Amino acid sequence: MVLAFAPEEITRWQIYLVIGLVVLLAVFALLTVLLRIVRQIDVNVAATWEMAKRVAANTATTWQLHGTAAGLEELKKEALLHDELLASKL
Repeated sequence: MVLAFAPEEITRWQIYLVIGLVVLLAVFALLTVLLRIVRQIDVNVAATWEMAKRVAANTATTWQLHGTAAGLEELKKEALLHDELLASKL
């Protein structure tokens, strides 16, 4: 028993193999692009996390600003009193 393929069948198989190779290359290219995008997202997420930590560190003591403003107001009043005193002695 000899198995032989007709020329049309051989041509059909060759076309299928070429189409399969094209599909395989397209999938490989798309996965490579996806991998690059995911790596870039990872880098951006790490940078965003670093910036968020910096913002949190910079804003951790903002509750103290109210007390600072009150202290500055008192300091201003005292400075104005000293300025009046010095101006009256001249």
